[in-house]
Order: sequence, then C-alpha cells, then structure tokens
Amino acid sequence: MLRVCVAVGRNLLEYGAESALIRNFIERTGAIYGMACTEISLSSSSMVVSVMKADKWATLTAKCPDRGVNMGKVMAVEKTIILAQQGRISIGEMEKRIFNLDATTYNKHLVAVAIGISCAFFAKLGGGDIQVCLVTFAAATVGKTVLRELQHRAFSPVACFFFAALVCTCLSGLALKFNIGADPSIAVHSSVLLFVPGFPLVNALSDMVKGFKNMGVARWISASLITLATALGMTCAMNILGI
Repeated sequence: MLRVCVAVGRNLLEYGAESALIRNFIERTGAIYGMACTEISLSSSSMVVSVMKADKWATLTAKCPDRGVNMGKVMAVEKTIILAQQGRISIGEMEKRIFNLDATTYNKHLVAVAIGISCAFFAKLGGGDIQVCLVTFAAATVGKTVLRELQHRAFSPVACFFFAALVCTCLSGLALKFNIGADPSIAVHSSVLLFVPGFPLVNALSDMVKGFKNMGVARWISASLITLATALGMTCAMNILGI
C-alpha cells in the first residue's frame, strides 16, 4: 500500500503536477487503503511518504527525476484514484493502472509541426509577412525536434534548452542575415517562444502561494535556469551568424 502511495506521488511530481495536487492525491490513496494518517515531504527531485495504520508507521523515500510536463500522465493518475474512491474499479485494478500508467500521447512529429505553426502565427501577429512566417515555422519546428530528442536522451534540461535555442536561432537568424522578408528580426523573436517555461513558472508561483515555499523556490530557480540557457543559446547563435 505504501508503494502505491509513492508511485502515485512519483508520477505526479515527475510529470509536472503542482505540490498541493500531489499531496491531495497521495492522501486520497492512503484513505483508500484505510490509512489513519498519511504524511508527505516533497523536494524538487524526491519525496518521503509516511503512513500510519493501527498505530504502526511505515516510511518510504523515492527519487523523482524531472521528466518534463505531461498532463496526460497526471490526468491518468487522477482519474484512476477517483475511480477507485468511487468504487468503480477494484484496488487491484487501481494498482495495475498506477504501476503500468497508460496515457494518450500525440505523434511527436505532429506536435513539432503544431508548435511551428503556433510560432508562425505569433510572427504574423507581430507584423511579419509570409516569408517571415515560413522561416519562423521552419525554425520552431526544428527547434522543438532538437529539444525533444535531447530530452529523450536524458540530457540536462539546461543543456537541452541551450542547444535547442542555439539551433533554432541559427535557422531563424538566416532571415536576418540575408534580409528575408520585410522585418526578419520578427522571425528570431517569434521562433524561440516555444522555449518559454510558462508551466514551471505558474507551478512555482502556485506552490509559493499555497505554502510550499521550498518547492516553489526550487521550481522558480529551475525555470530561471531554463530561461538563462535559452538566452545564452540565442546569444551564441547571433555571434556565430554575426547579427
């Protein structure tokens, strides 16, 4: 039962859930097993879960490395616990789902193209013409692909965003270097919008507001490092291109 509580918390923490949500669902999992008390201590890369039943305590510590934001995984965990609480699935089925988490994922190439299109529309909103939008689309699509592949190979998040921003800016910077479009600088600014760590920043603020100050600060620092890595990648690309 303790392993299940830890597995629930680990899946939520590793895939980007906020701290209040993690605590809530671990406690709800403990309640399903009839725990008299469930205590959780969270850090940015690990957790400690203690449960009490019949005046006996058990504690387990687990590593929780950052695996990137995946709301599909988070929603799958939440749905499983809610169904178990409502009695619509058995505890055995709940455990099977938690330890063999299955969540809907989108085709990686489709995601890259969709992000490229969204950045191209940002370029259009910024006043870019069709040529600038096309350059933005190409740069953002390639940048997302590079970022995904580096993350898949378990590189440091800072390194992933640095090299992805470097490649993305090198491609979009060609528009500025060769004067493609009416205002090619828009392509440089718009193509890197996909690297903005919006979700981690929102979670950091939410954690601090809700009393999880240590987690909030840790997530804020992580998001700040990602932003810094992106800026350094862009700077290096501009120096390489001489723009």
